[in-house]
Amino acid sequence: MVEIQALIEAQDIKLDELMAALAGTEDHHEIIRIQREIEEVKVMTEVEMFRCQIRHAEKIGNTEIAEFLQETVDGI
Repeated sequence: MVEIQALIEAQDIKLDELMAALAGTEDHHEIIRIQREIEEVKVMTEVEMFRCQIRHAEKIGNTEIAEFLQETVDGI
């Protein structure tokens, strides 16, 4: 859980930076680029949270859950 909390905190910091950049621009292309980066940060954080869960499931020997979560990650 500590690892997931650290991922969320890092995501929040990056999203705050991107939102500030978004608020500071009127360039249409830059707005789209920032919005795409925001989406990428959110998706990658979710993937990393799944990977944490996979490692935990493997650690406790729950291979069925680990495999299911890996399939989820592979589908992202």
